[in-house]
Amino acid sequence: MGWIAKPAAEKYLTGRYTVNTSSGSALNIRSAASLSSSILGTMPNTTVFTATKVSGIWGAVAYQGISGWVCLDYCEFAYCLNDSWKLGESMNLRGTAAFGDNIVTVIPAGTVIKVADKIRTSSYLWGKTSFGGKTGWMVLYSFSSQKYYARTVETPVLTGVSVTYRPSKVFYTEGESADYSGLVLTARFSDGVTLRITDPAALTLSGFDPSPGNKVIIVCYTAGGVTKTASFGLTVNKGIPVEAIELSAASLPMHLGSTAAIPAEVLPDDAGNRGLTWSSTDPDVAAVDNEGVVTAVKAGVARIVCASRENPSLTASCDVSVSSETLIPGDFSAKDNEDKSILIQWSASPGASSYILYSASAASGPYKRIAASSSLSFIHRDLIYGKEYFYKVRAVCRSGVINIYEKPSAAVSACVLPGVPDSLNAAAYSCTGFRLAWQPSEGAAGYVLYRSRQPEGPYTRAKVTAQNNCTDTGLIPGGFYYYKIRAYTTFNEKNIYGLPSAALRAQVTTPTPLLPRATPNSSTSLLLSWQAVPDATGYVVYLSQTTAGPFERLAVTKTAAYSHKNLLCGSVYYYKVTAYRSYNSANYYGKPSVAFCEKAQPPVPPDFKAAAATSAGVKLTWSASSGASGYIVYRADNAAGPYTRVKVTRSLGFTDTGLVKSRTYCYKVRAYTAASSGNVYGYPSAAVVIKV
Repeated sequence: MGWIAKPAAEKYLTGRYTVNTSSGSALNIRSAASLSSSILGTMPNTTVFTATKVSGIWGAVAYQGISGWVCLDYCEFAYCLNDSWKLGESMNLRGTAAFGDNIVTVIPAGTVIKVADKIRTSSYLWGKTSFGGKTGWMVLYSFSSQKYYARTVETPVLTGVSVTYRPSKVFYTEGESADYSGLVLTARFSDGVTLRITDPAALTLSGFDPSPGNKVIIVCYTAGGVTKTASFGLTVNKGIPVEAIELSAASLPMHLGSTAAIPAEVLPDDAGNRGLTWSSTDPDVAAVDNEGVVTAVKAGVARIVCASRENPSLTASCDVSVSSETLIPGDFSAKDNEDKSILIQWSASPGASSYILYSASAASGPYKRIAASSSLSFIHRDLIYGKEYFYKVRAVCRSGVINIYEKPSAAVSACVLPGVPDSLNAAAYSCTGFRLAWQPSEGAAGYVLYRSRQPEGPYTRAKVTAQNNCTDTGLIPGGFYYYKIRAYTTFNEKNIYGLPSAALRAQVTTPTPLLPRATPNSSTSLLLSWQAVPDATGYVVYLSQTTAGPFERLAVTKTAAYSHKNLLCGSVYYYKVTAYRSYNSANYYGKPSVAFCEKAQPPVPPDFKAAAATSAGVKLTWSASSGASGYIVYRADNAAGPYTRVKVTRSLGFTDTGLVKSRTYCYKVRAYTAASSGNVYGYPSAAVVIKV
């Protein structure tokens, strides 16, 4: 059957579609719902996608990170999503779309549910729904018994038809009447249900006439006031009688479970009725269909007879011998591969010339051919993270000009896993734990960190995080720990886990205090402070007279600060600080901080400010600096300076006079202390700015 474009005026629905181009080429994804818009990417033929919005013949899609529009004229509608169904009887809700999976809950008869997604298997239509806080899959319809277990609240709409099987007779002699027996049409509805129409009386057919030539028969089917069409081809030949039938082989060896099409030739080439019938002398050994495709059923010998439909006395035959052996490729396996792909491998079958690989989204099928290869492996690319793919492989052997398709293998499956996180490392975070980090993994929705006290395990789950780092605390100081990290992705509301990384060995150590500093507290004391170390029991402060040391223990403190008093004003003091953690009567010390220093000096005068300027001048005030002998006031025309000394005073204020009106002035103040070696000056304050 050829592909026929849908009428441009057809109303499309939102829901699931399959790309179905006439040439098998990819479908363009465009930036807008117009042929003149730019092409953003493509979707391969047979790709299943969701149209979330419809505008005329265009559907909005999101595919592999690309959001755009595709022309729905080149797609086949499958079913609506997020539609409402009412249960005709109580139904089991299962974890997956398979009867073997666990029952999550039971939904009572009469319940109206919202179906978020659907899956068609060979026998059933499954719907994904939520009930009572639980999500799973239930059967909506049986294709074999044509039974509804639930029905949509809205009446289903006929969305398309296709010819599943052409009529048994497709070759006619000039003057013969049409015979449509054997025609099977599949009708598709918006709820996902498909019906097989086998009675030609239920269809409207046109396009046949008895004159010689190739005919395109148009098939129309109407349901609920909606009519859809499909087509197939017939041939009417001139009335030249058939003289002989020839088969391409007189004998054909086959293995159990294999299939082969026997080519037949009708002579002469311009014979009118080229129709053929096929039969087997023992269908239990070798069965044959109307197209001459033979299936090896069991060991034995059978004769396949091909006869002219016009003159049944004209026959040709092929003796088929079926071996009890099967020829199935061995060592068939599928495993996750890098770059969103799955590696499929198998071992050679004796006598095979090539292999055909099939894939499905469920173990029960349906399986679609994805590759034909003469090698023993294939990489299935551009897949979806977390989705499980099922595969079968079959060998192809040749007997003369006939390809024999051997029995397919059992199914194997594999998931596309997120990558293994790389570069796992651990750094001291607290006295009882680490900060762990790693490189992000492609396709990861999150990560699971595992911990053990032994390299060989057992490993227990320590953290789950969406980031590529986390902390792990509450550990034993000084203890050794082993870590592994693995990524996971989410598919159909389930977490799919990748492979774990190699083990990382790390020892719990006390971190080094960060950002240590010394600040003048008075002219004879310094306030030492640093960033607190999590879970530290305390800190040891060390003192030296030089930056090179030696450093000697000065004090032990429980807080992240220490006041060093009774210093010699004007002298410089050098410090280091170390954190420690007490555990089981032992102290675990970290590495000391970098050396930091400061001079004993009066601190910056606090509360420095300038009152509003008056004709008398600018009034400056400040609070006392501990241990200061006096203060020096500086002035500048801008905050950056340079600053000039304008006053030395022992008081806590000063009024600057003789200023120029409308000019801006900047002031600073600093304290000094008189020492035996001379005045020791503290740091200046921040500038205050005022306009006269």
